[in-house]
Amino acid sequence: MSTRTFLAGRPLLAVLMALLLVAPAFVRTPDARAYPRGGAADSIARIIPTKPVVVEILSPKLSREVEDIAVKLEAAARHNPAWFQAYTQRHTRPLPWHPNLGVTKPEYQRYLDESANVPLAVTQRATLTFKRDGTANRWTLEGWGKLTPINGTVIDLDRATATNRRGRLDLIGTARPDKEQQAARLDWRWFGTFRSQHGLVKGGASGQALVASLHIGPLGDGSTTGIYWSYRRFNDGRKMDDEFLLLRFANQPR
Repeated sequence: MSTRTFLAGRPLLAVLMALLLVAPAFVRTPDARAYPRGGAADSIARIIPTKPVVVEILSPKLSREVEDIAVKLEAAARHNPAWFQAYTQRHTRPLPWHPNLGVTKPEYQRYLDESANVPLAVTQRATLTFKRDGTANRWTLEGWGKLTPINGTVIDLDRATATNRRGRLDLIGTARPDKEQQAARLDWRWFGTFRSQHGLVKGGASGQALVASLHIGPLGDGSTTGIYWSYRRFNDGRKMDDEFLLLRFANQPR
């Protein structure tokens, strides 16, 4: 089995780039500039498709050498999740090197250098439906296979929430990412952010911790839309669950 195929079934490898490099771009949305036109709900409503769309499922396209380094980073994070959780909270991005990351300092620098400009590759395509509830500003996402993590998500713009099996996420607004913090490596014009109310516990090594976030917004020239879903759960510093999806689809003519 090739490393590239191996990566596709291991979600933590996909989120490592966000954790090590650009996680604050999502967590601290007030640091970004607010999207100037209308309210957040109105801005998001305008880009929700009226018909099923074919979405591209994206993953970072790393070289074989850097993929091998990423595997080591993942193994270290799984081996010592309490330390890894606390370390990612304690430092700004990119995270400084530490022996507990499971790689040498030169290996880590190579990982950072390549990851800073890594392209995204389409690993699969799937159909995603935004099923509207009558004339209400409420849609249920329907998708299968790789889209299972967001299947059943209800985006309710009247209540400013997104709800799924991971609980309720509140709409905290729209923002433009800083150029050096292009969220999840996509060329966002802006993105709307839904986020769970329960952030990571201070201290990081004990207690319950849960972060769920959903981001949606136009990309590049506005002809495509991106969706980013991330979910992480800890229990007393022990890694419990991980989900990650990065999607892109062509906008439909209105």
